[in-house]
Amino acid sequence: MTLGDNTKPLRGTISEFQKALASAIDEAKALKAKTDELAGQLATPGADADVISAFVTTQNQRITQAVGWIEASGM
Repeated sequence: MTLGDNTKPLRGTISEFQKALASAIDEAKALKAKTDELAGQLATPGADADVISAFVTTQNQRITQAVGWIEASGM
């Protein structure tokens, strides 16, 4: 057995972490874009409270999922 053999499982773990982190970053970028969109809607007279409530619920779910990905990656 060589040192290279011992690091193969670690490389897989690092790769999985990088994928999870990239997904979390993408999710955060999407959240920012949606938040910016919502800010524009709130600035519009007659903003629909149901639409805003649905948006907030969806974003909370997405944040929870992103945090789960990060936690699952071992952070």
